[in-house]
Amino acid sequence: MNIELDKWLLDALKIGSSHRVVIEAFGTPGSGKSYFSNDLFTRASENDEYLVYHSIDQYHKNRLLRIISKLSLILRSCWYRWDLFRAAFRIIFSFGGVKFLKRIKLIFNLLLIFSVIQLRSEKGSPILFDQGIFQALWSCCYYQQLSIGPKQIDFLGFLINQLIECLDIKLLLIVYVSASKEVIVNGLETRLVKGSSELNSLKDDLIEKGICATSNMKNIINEIMDSNPKIKFIEIPR
Repeated sequence: MNIELDKWLLDALKIGSSHRVVIEAFGTPGSGKSYFSNDLFTRASENDEYLVYHSIDQYHKNRLLRIISKLSLILRSCWYRWDLFRAAFRIIFSFGGVKFLKRIKLIFNLLLIFSVIQLRSEKGSPILFDQGIFQALWSCCYYQQLSIGPKQIDFLGFLINQLIECLDIKLLLIVYVSASKEVIVNGLETRLVKGSSELNSLKDDLIEKGICATSNMKNIINEIMDSNPKIKFIEIPR
């Protein structure tokens, strides 16, 4: 295991004994986020360290049943938390040029992540996502048609800081799984659960667009991290 990650994981588990801790993988589709997350969860389990793992692949393969399951989770957790609904709407609408139906899907995905954090990451149980808050924001970067300016980044940072307080997160550890274009293409070709990413088409322009979105999102994370010590960032090369 990466020495720096090993140190942060131990610290996260220690902090998680009395506070809410979220660990999430981030990166371009195909880079190996699920592989990394599965490996990290297995290693933690082998060391008798308690870590809750939430994977986007764990839901039913039938689209309707998957939507019903996710919606049920959202309603159980967030129906009385209008602050979380408001946070999801404001964050997604802070990105310009995203089509309306895409926004609805992105809001839905973000609310699902909030719900899982609410229900499954009680104090004393750190939670690991193979696709978390910042991977949802990656999708916003990917789909938006306008460039991201300093004012937008500042506003987004403000909203993320508010969200961390709303969810009572003590530590948000983002693990950036970086990979070359060749590794990404191979990952897209061989992964078992394809999901709905446009990159699955293996079109070169879409893969380049995805890599560009990752670079933009990484810059945004660095900017936001400067204003909030509760956010930590580690890069794990593939």
